[in-house]
Amino acid sequence: MRHRRKYLLLNRVPESSDENILDKMVTVLQDKLQLQEFSSSSIVACHHLGAVSKACARSVLIRFSYQPVKSTIWAKKTQLKGVLLDDNQILDLLQDGNNSDLDISDLECDENCPEQPSLPAQQFEDQNVASPPQEPSTSTRTGRQRTLPLRRRIWKNDYYIDKFHDYSGHPEPAKIRSPNEYFRDYFDESFFENAALCTNMYYMRHTGRVLNTSSQEIKKLVGMHLIMGMLSYPRIAMYWRKHIQVEMIATAMPRDRFTTLRNALHVVPSDTPPAGPRNPLWKVQPVIDIIKDACNKIDRCPGRFSVDEQIIPFTGKCELRQLVKNKPRPVGLKNFVLTTSDGLMLDFEIYYAANPAFSDRSLGLGPAIILRLAQAVPPTSCLYFDRYFSTIPLLETLSKQNLHGTGTIMLNRIPDRVHINFKEDRKMKRGEVDQRVLDDSIALVKWKDSKCIVMASNCTGGNCIDLVKRYDKNRQAYIDVEAPRVVTNYNKYMGGVDVLDQSMEYYRTFMKTRKWTLKVILHFLDLAVVNSWRLYKCHSLAKGVQNNKIMDLMAFRFEIGESLLCVPARDRREATPPSPSVEQASGIRRYRPGTKPSEGKRYDGYDHLPIVDDITSPRCCRLESCSSRTKIRCRKCNIYLCLSRSNDCFYLYHTK
Repeated sequence: MRHRRKYLLLNRVPESSDENILDKMVTVLQDKLQLQEFSSSSIVACHHLGAVSKACARSVLIRFSYQPVKSTIWAKKTQLKGVLLDDNQILDLLQDGNNSDLDISDLECDENCPEQPSLPAQQFEDQNVASPPQEPSTSTRTGRQRTLPLRRRIWKNDYYIDKFHDYSGHPEPAKIRSPNEYFRDYFDESFFENAALCTNMYYMRHTGRVLNTSSQEIKKLVGMHLIMGMLSYPRIAMYWRKHIQVEMIATAMPRDRFTTLRNALHVVPSDTPPAGPRNPLWKVQPVIDIIKDACNKIDRCPGRFSVDEQIIPFTGKCELRQLVKNKPRPVGLKNFVLTTSDGLMLDFEIYYAANPAFSDRSLGLGPAIILRLAQAVPPTSCLYFDRYFSTIPLLETLSKQNLHGTGTIMLNRIPDRVHINFKEDRKMKRGEVDQRVLDDSIALVKWKDSKCIVMASNCTGGNCIDLVKRYDKNRQAYIDVEAPRVVTNYNKYMGGVDVLDQSMEYYRTFMKTRKWTLKVILHFLDLAVVNSWRLYKCHSLAKGVQNNKIMDLMAFRFEIGESLLCVPARDRREATPPSPSVEQASGIRRYRPGTKPSEGKRYDGYDHLPIVDDITSPRCCRLESCSSRTKIRCRKCNIYLCLSRSNDCFYLYHTK
């Protein structure tokens, strides 16, 4: 707009149905800003913005005839801090500093009218009606009022003493379990039996036919999805197409049966929500509960944890769907996750408006999320979060709970920020630090890299300096830049949720569907596999296992998927068809030993039957402690094992 410099915006001005807005604005400016000579001739236009609302008063937009008139209004407003006020007025003015009952802001300010930080002012009241005194309050985005303590925070340019953090690693386990045992902590036998029952009931209600599935078939369905996540095809039917089919998947279940089971998969027995408070996640609540229960059973000790948002990708129709920009998958359900610094998930909450977990929003939604997830953290631990959650009252509350918190923060969330005189961004050099301290408990640190950031913490300040590598465009090389300890710790320990998301993206079960419930179930299936692998890796490192002997995520996921595919059907003879001999299958004269089966397949106890191959020379026995040769092969494992009076390697190999 050409004349935008002449505009001012006034918020929270009480309105009535029969008022003259022009006369009322003249009265307001004359009385509240002591502009007795101000008249209506200085106003060109004045009107309300938006539709009438009972929750709050509408903003008023004023256009003045001359720009100096608007500058005079700004100058009078800045003089409020020099006016002598009584005690009640001072308390009202200094209540928080985050919001102002009289907020006069410029839509576009030029150099002659620099932007000034606004001071809280008294709320406009009808002069003819006496109202009872009210406690100071601020309004949230939802229009709700929350009471804030009457306290003035004094920020000093002082030294901050860092809290001492001496955290040990993950506690050492009694033993390192198999991948299937870690996975069964999340999806045990009772889950598959319940899923089979609910799927049969759903299919009968909607089609009138009997699906007749079982827990073994649901296990195969889950195992097929795990294998599909590692071997990605553009279309599901290609896994069964001739010449390019995946034998593990094609032999486990027919294509049409797979599609029918996937579309009918349910984990609740009814199509109507249960009685009680409204829960839009009721169709997948059993899956959410078992994942939470498994996470709560993980041993934990004081350490560093991170909180961030995660997206459950879904672009179809769903009332819970959110759009979060700058995310790799921006559309889906929003999930707030608590993880360790290396990506092990300990707790989570899926966001929706009426979630009872976030019912106490006296400090705001962001702090409510942190306080809810902090219940799963041991005392003296340190939490890292970004500016979406950070507030000064949140850090004060964490201090009372014997917890430490560190995060980036926006300036408009700092109470009494008008008394903090940070250096201007353009006057700071790269690597320069500016610090303010509140009551020796909370530190605000401003640091400039390529841009300026502000950190808030109740455990780490900006006195300890580290060196970080940054690229210098002028020198065309990496240089050492000084950075405060609070910044380096934040960069080091904040990325736990990002590590978790990255691990899930490696082998995500991704397929098109219109059912958001299926997307959520598959998401938590992938999450359970990744979290099981993270816990297995922590246990292996705690036991001192070498890195080259720790299974990677692909091998871990493949063993779980293969074990689920090897479960027997009702007729055990048809669960796994007999494998042809090595010569018949390959047609190659040179003998190549079969692949060693996974532990789940080796010890499952189903259909391990011996067969004598018609071969010229016997093969080496695959039992680790045997060096004999034999012609007897296990049909299921496709490896050679001794079976005689003196050597029963066949039994020893398949028994723990």
